[in-house]
Amino acid sequence: MALLITPNGAESVVTPANGAFTRQELYALIGNGCDLIQVVYLADRTTAMILDEEGKYREPLAARNSKATVLLQEAGGIPGDFILGNVVLCSPEEFD
Repeated sequence: MALLITPNGAESVVTPANGAFTRQELYALIGNGCDLIQVVYLADRTTAMILDEEGKYREPLAARNSKATVLLQEAGGIPGDFILGNVVLCSPEEFD
């Protein structure tokens, strides 16, 4: 079971079509023209946060995702760093 977190704080359960998300499925879930994902492992090391690697450099900028930013900081992210747009939280087994 994976979780999609949007910038407005909404969370929804998402499932891959065939047991593991393909890059194309992740690009579609993240949206905003995403074509390069970044995987960040959270503090528990069993959860991966998948986000738009180049989201900060693409116009129009997506909205800031406060929930995902907090998770990033708790995982030891760079102080002051932040996340824009949608993110997917899942286990490493759920993506190719």
